[in-house]
Amino acid sequence: MTSERLRILVVDADPQSRSFLTENLEDSGYSVAHAENGRRAFDLLSTGGFDAILLDLVLPEMDGFRVLRRLKGDSSLRHIPVIVVKENKNIMRNRLEELPFAPGKRFVVENYWEAVGIMTALKAGVAPASVRTPLRDTKVLTEGET
Repeated sequence: MTSERLRILVVDADPQSRSFLTENLEDSGYSVAHAENGRRAFDLLSTGGFDAILLDLVLPEMDGFRVLRRLKGDSSLRHIPVIVVKENKNIMRNRLEELPFAPGKRFVVENYWEAVGIMTALKAGVAPASVRTPLRDTKVLTEGET
């Protein structure tokens, strides 16, 4: 997964989130397609060539859990790493564990900031677990502090 320009599928129901993510990922050198729901995501996935999927769980028509189940069951798609963004704290917390993906193929993050870290690691060919640090453990120093 160290190609020069990774092709990312962003699946998010919110048009502002899709636009924000698309713009920022493209500015970072990714090729981006986007879908507003799970059904549209599978239409795009059928064209092939995606290197990773950035998936929100709260989607109309086919929610993120159904998307994950379908990806897991499809031998032509299960190899694609999926970054699941679960910004909504109220959504069924443990259901992701019901969907065992191969190691290194499903990443669960709390927000889009963590997703950026995973994307950066994938692009660099580095194991995401080796570089992921929760934001709450990061200390920001101001000038003059050590």
